[in-house]
Parts: sequence; structure tokens; C-alpha cells
Amino acid sequence: MGDPALMGENGGVHVSGEMITIALSALGLILALAGGFGWMLHRIDGVRDDIDGVRDEIVEVKLSVAEVKISVARLEGRRDACSGPSTERGPAAGLQLK
Repeated sequence: MGDPALMGENGGVHVSGEMITIALSALGLILALAGGFGWMLHRIDGVRDDIDGVRDEIVEVKLSVAEVKISVARLEGRRDACSGPSTERGPAAGLQLK
């Protein structure tokens, strides 16, 4: 095989500089892809938080609209009670049938 003094501890295995470069480049590429994937997950979580905030605001608006509807119904009920026995509404409310 070779001179035992030259073999050393690695059993005479020689790894070229190109192979070391390829292995380190592949490791770097894998780490970069993993980091990019982690960053993408982090961004998606941020978007979900934003969507949850928007949903909360929509619920608040729906509740406010419901309160306005109730207030309008109360006002219309008062108006109808003051206007007399006719409870018709719309453009035909004042017309009489012949």
C-alpha cells in the first residue's frame, strides 16, 4: 500500500481540496435552504396574527352594526306608535284604496 509513516491516522485516505469544497458548499446550501424555510414560516405566522386582528375588528364592526340596527328599530317603533293606527311603510303608505 504505502509507507506506514506517511499513512498516519487516516489510513492513507486522501481527500482533495475540491471534495472538501463541494462538501462544504452542499452543507452551506442546505443551511441556507433551512434558514429560508424558517424565515417563510415566521412570515406566515405574522400574516396569521394580522388576519386574526382583522377578524377581531370585523366582529367589533358587526356588533356595532347590530347596535345601530337595534337603535333604528327603536326609533322607527316610536315613530310608528306616534303616527296612528296605520303601520304601512313605503311610498304607498299614504294612498287609499277605492
